[in-house]
Amino acid sequence: MKKYFTFFVLLSFLSANPCFSQNTPFPESGALWKEQHVTLLGVSNVLVAMCGDTTINGREYQKINSYLLDMETDTVLMPFTAPHTFIRSDGPLVFVKYDSEDEQLLYDFSLEAGDSIALDIWSAANIFRVDSVKSEMLGGQLRRVIYFGKKLGIPQEYWIEGIGSNYGLLQRGLYAIDAESSLLCHEFFDYFLNLTDIECFFPDRPLDCDVVNATDHIFAENKSIILYPNPSSHHINIAINNRPAGTSWQLSVYSYLGKKMEMEMVKNGGGFDLDISSFPAGIYFIKIKDAKGRQIGLGKFLKI
Repeated sequence: MKKYFTFFVLLSFLSANPCFSQNTPFPESGALWKEQHVTLLGVSNVLVAMCGDTTINGREYQKINSYLLDMETDTVLMPFTAPHTFIRSDGPLVFVKYDSEDEQLLYDFSLEAGDSIALDIWSAANIFRVDSVKSEMLGGQLRRVIYFGKKLGIPQEYWIEGIGSNYGLLQRGLYAIDAESSLLCHEFFDYFLNLTDIECFFPDRPLDCDVVNATDHIFAENKSIILYPNPSSHHINIAINNRPAGTSWQLSVYSYLGKKMEMEMVKNGGGFDLDISSFPAGIYFIKIKDAKGRQIGLGKFLKI
């Protein structure tokens, strides 16, 4: 009888307090966000991973890495080009820091209906007004959800306490007709939330989660393969260091959006001439594996 009474009291409290929540804190290392980005170039899926802590100017931040996903298999292709990104939380406030820039407010989960908040969008202050605040059962947990005012032709933005914007972790306030983004699903240990009406899968955590933050870094350090001429309009020569003649290896080429352009087995050991004359202009990534599926190196080139 006591259990039923407790449940009734809790249910009555929730009904009378639509903004009640468990004050879910922002996650620390181990959280994953899967997002879909749509631009004039096409559609790409991106994995955003919280990859351990670091101390900057006496403050502890969580490192954020982004990875481009294969659109067909949802496997990780390579780190996604982005500035080094760090996040820290202080109660209901979440701050983001890019490279050497000053930190800026990313989220304020204490907002109430009618409040306004100024957010930096593309280095300019933009004012957002809260339309309503509700408590909703999401992924089996009660979470505070902050809804912002609707804009014509744009999906209404909302922030989920402890997760972030429905536009994506770092995309809050960023939505345009020619540059859309949306959060597909979120995972933090045994908590899982799917915001789509289809199954949403996470790939295995990238092995370089703790050390890689941007493609410029990994390619600058990669000495296994050399691409030349780069940029090019017709052919790219691929030279592989320390590979004896006759060695087999697998070459895969992906567009900037994660679409597989070509894959073939190569048997001439230390080099290969790739015909890119039919590729549309843009940035491409090359992934090379040996005959046993072990990754040899990564590269990128510009088709002009």
